[in-house]
Amino acid sequence: MLNVGIYGSGNVGDVLEAVRKMLRIDFDCSEFLDAVRGYPEIYSLALKHVGLRPSRCVSLYYALIDSVIKQAVFLKQALNTIAKIVVKYGRRKSISGKVFYEYPSPTKLLKVSVEELKSLRLSRTKAKALLEIAKAKAEGRLPSEAEAERNPEETIRELTKIYGVGTWTAQPSIAMISEKFTT
Repeated sequence: MLNVGIYGSGNVGDVLEAVRKMLRIDFDCSEFLDAVRGYPEIYSLALKHVGLRPSRCVSLYYALIDSVIKQAVFLKQALNTIAKIVVKYGRRKSISGKVFYEYPSPTKLLKVSVEELKSLRLSRTKAKALLEIAKAKAEGRLPSEAEAERNPEETIRELTKIYGVGTWTAQPSIAMISEKFTT
């Protein structure tokens, strides 16, 4: 059972729909279980954690930032870096004494230098990639979530034109926002 507290005003139906999408309530594990049935170690692990679902991201912009930061580093380090970026540059709102954060907007992120991002444990390449993603979003060059859903392969081609975004970054980013994406 999951209890969801809604702070502030808004349509409860919209909030519940967002939670449904983020938690992937509609995710069907049966195809994955069928695929790993021939691998006893993986299959037993999958059965042990059958209720776990991959999480979603609310936008392709956020998913790309997340995927770039998580490239080739320990997950704990990546999550700490993401948290530092969100707290330092993201929008914050205090509601009923609780502080909520949002990823930094593209315009806010574009005001940050590569050197400042490097000080948060990002490589120069990753820092430049984040700024290029923000620039693509600000200029309207980032494909929409609907486009990614309709044509993931074309979206991957478009995303890989952005500095620092390769196929191995584009694919998980689309998977984090898509209800249908499979490799």
